[in-house]
Amino acid sequence: MRNSRVFYKWLLIMKLIIILLTASFLQVSAASYGQKINITVKDASLKDIFKKIRKQSGYNFLYDSDMLNDANPVNLTVKGASLEQVLNDCFANQPFSYVINQNTVIIRLKPVPVSNKETMLADTVIKGKVVDQRGQALPGVTIKVKGTELATVTDVNGAYSIKLPSSNSILVFSFVGFTSQEINASGRRQVNVAMQEQLSALNEVVVIGYGTQKRGDVTGAISSVSGDVLKD
Repeated sequence: MRNSRVFYKWLLIMKLIIILLTASFLQVSAASYGQKINITVKDASLKDIFKKIRKQSGYNFLYDSDMLNDANPVNLTVKGASLEQVLNDCFANQPFSYVINQNTVIIRLKPVPVSNKETMLADTVIKGKVVDQRGQALPGVTIKVKGTELATVTDVNGAYSIKLPSSNSILVFSFVGFTSQEINASGRRQVNVAMQEQLSALNEVVVIGYGTQKRGDVTGAISSVSGDVLKD
């Protein structure tokens, strides 16, 4: 009976010791993670600042070393600041953000914002009409998005439509005998074009009978005759 009492007394003492040790550990840990941070640096790298924060707070940092090559140098002066305050100051002008998971600070790239204008104009369909200097519709005019393989041609009424891949697309209008034109379609949904005749086209060589002559020197009409007509 006496031995049983001694055993239970010893067991109770051990439980109390474990509880006291656990409470002490939690108190030290909380004090480590909740303590204020003091840092004064000029043109310092984020890696160096992370080391200082870890030493003072006990928080670890998780990041890709290559990612921090694009980081800007940091000028920082804080005294008695919280971890969140120091991190916000560090990342104010950086292409990074952070999240805190338990006792680890995870560094990640900021998402690239997409402007409302870019969202509206991406994949926008541009429509229009192409005419000559006299206002006559030009069928068969090629319209191409510069720097891409996207292209279309005007119909018999000179009308066209084409989808733009980005907001700063440039349309190139080209047609035989006319000067090519480049037009910035940014912010536009309709582009009408009046093509200008190319003066050098008058010097193009055309075939007349068995000889050749410059188009500019031809005063009569030019037509073609099939082999069957010649035979008859």
